[in-house]
Amino acid sequence: MIEAQQQAPLESKHVPRFWLGACLLIWGFAVDQIALGIILATIAELGVFLPFKWALSENHFYRVADASSVIFACVTVYQFNEHSIYGIYRILALLPVCVFPLLMAERYSTAGNIPLSALFLSLRRRVRAGLERERFIEMEYPFVIICALSASAGDMSTPVYLGIAFTMIAGVLLVVRVRRYSLAMWTAALVASATVAIVIHIGFNVAQKGVEGSLSYWVNQFAWFQTDPMRTLTSIGSIGRLKLSDRIRVRVKAPLSIPLPIVLREASYSKYSLGAWSSSDSEFIAIDPIPETTVWMLEEVGNEGALRTAKIIVKHPQDLAVAPLPYGTVKIFGSEVIEVQRSQFDTTLVEALPGQLEYAVSWRADINDRATPTVDDLSVPDNYAKVIGEVATEIGLEGADPQLAMSKVVRFFHENFKYSLIQKGFYPGRTPLSHFMLQTRRGHCEYFATATALLLRHAGIPARYAVGYVVDEYSPLEKAFVARARHAHSWTEAYIDGRWITVDTTPGEWYELEHANASNWQRVQDMWSWLSNLYARFQRSDEALISDSLIWLVPPLILLLLWRLRSRLRRITGEQTTRPTQHQHGHDSELYQLSLLLRESGFTLRLGDTLKSFLVRNVADSVTGIKLERLLELHYRHRFSGLGLSSNERDELRTGSAIYCRQYTSVQ
Repeated sequence: MIEAQQQAPLESKHVPRFWLGACLLIWGFAVDQIALGIILATIAELGVFLPFKWALSENHFYRVADASSVIFACVTVYQFNEHSIYGIYRILALLPVCVFPLLMAERYSTAGNIPLSALFLSLRRRVRAGLERERFIEMEYPFVIICALSASAGDMSTPVYLGIAFTMIAGVLLVVRVRRYSLAMWTAALVASATVAIVIHIGFNVAQKGVEGSLSYWVNQFAWFQTDPMRTLTSIGSIGRLKLSDRIRVRVKAPLSIPLPIVLREASYSKYSLGAWSSSDSEFIAIDPIPETTVWMLEEVGNEGALRTAKIIVKHPQDLAVAPLPYGTVKIFGSEVIEVQRSQFDTTLVEALPGQLEYAVSWRADINDRATPTVDDLSVPDNYAKVIGEVATEIGLEGADPQLAMSKVVRFFHENFKYSLIQKGFYPGRTPLSHFMLQTRRGHCEYFATATALLLRHAGIPARYAVGYVVDEYSPLEKAFVARARHAHSWTEAYIDGRWITVDTTPGEWYELEHANASNWQRVQDMWSWLSNLYARFQRSDEALISDSLIWLVPPLILLLLWRLRSRLRRITGEQTTRPTQHQHGHDSELYQLSLLLRESGFTLRLGDTLKSFLVRNVADSVTGIKLERLLELHYRHRFSGLGLSSNERDELRTGSAIYCRQYTSVQ
């Protein structure tokens, strides 16, 4: 552009004073890290006023950039481990912390900027090999953008956030705006751009809501999502080995004398179709706690002396999630529980802060769920009606009373079927359950529970599909009973003689077979799980004081880095206390002298002119055999290409520009 015609290096333009500090304060307020924001803002602005800087070498910048990468990797691993997929929001919120060492290296060094090669390993190798010229970047501008982006992870309303982000970005754009346009025109263009951005944002938001309902079903099938009280997708029909992890999902702290196994029920479902069970008509009702306590009574019980009591620790993925409970639970209590809700299917939701949740339960083995059966509990899908009828005839269910029918079904599976995690083959007509009952007679618990429920329904017995965990392993390390992901189980609930009872037809060896397939790394995983649980419980012990406590290690680490670099410190006096000027490549092009000469001779510079358009309009295409087109090509390569010009090409640009300048000096 014409305004860049000077031969002297252009002075670097920096964000307004205190702007970075203000952005850090806004970021801290948005993500609820006010104290950390104040500390980082103070450190950032202090570098401007100190009378000394560090003379950092290229290798020092490389080390700082590598340290930032390590901090980001640690934050990523920790947040995903603590919050699963929702950790992406915490990672976004902490981006300024990860990049902060780079900003400090810029502000506290004599260089006043960062070598671009410090940010990219591939570029670093090319620069060291002499294949590319080093280029520099000022971290202030991207850091402001990062603060604005990270603030979006907070709890501010959309209008407030958009206003703050607009102000933060507008402040830095104001410094680098093109001066030949008036401030009013620049402001109008900025407001117009912001308006278009907001309209696009609203459009995407509306589109998201439109497709959210249709996509939510597929998204929630992935393994990292919590149990859905309304729907569960089975692996019936999946080909290959069904393999669940050894990761500990549930911890139960109970006396060693407690009868085992402990069956923890999460939810039950009444409708079956295409491999999925659902209960779309579930209605959850909040249960009031006993006044002035954190005790929720689910059932009335007279003699509490016969109750069994245990503490359950589970990963609570979000504010409201399904709670695994023993059958016959009459009471839930614990200071971490905020609210308890229950559906007509006796599925229980607990509201609490996300993280490792601990609550206590009391139950009696002789108390069963009293939910009333519905029409769906007797429904058999049309595509399975024929095969269920054939198997029912084979068993002899016709005319049998409920108790006898249930016994026949249990005996049929125990005598004729085997447990297997491996499924082979193709299922024509998408009825893999038929293949299981009539041909292979091998499968995992989801096959057994589904087939049992449908057979009992054919016999006129209301039945449901239930999911949860079977707890039968004691961990000396945890000092608790544990249930792993591979201990997740499915079974059937049948309504006989006015009460719901559990019917589990899966062969009993399933637990040992799962244990035999355990990973060789299970002990290492258990140690990591134990340490993670200890830290999570430590966080829960005083949430207000130690939330995100690892983040507070960043300022001391930065101070340690500065102390280690003290040997590179040198005092700067007079003009040296100001931030140095960075020579911008290509501004020494002699064509700028030609444009200056023409302007002094009275040639008018039009609004929006570039150097090329100005020269093409006002000078000849060729002078003494030197073509203007060739000089412009060399100029722009010298100005913008990372490889620059060869020595011969640089002499050609210098000589040709001098000939043009002499030509128009003589004309003048």
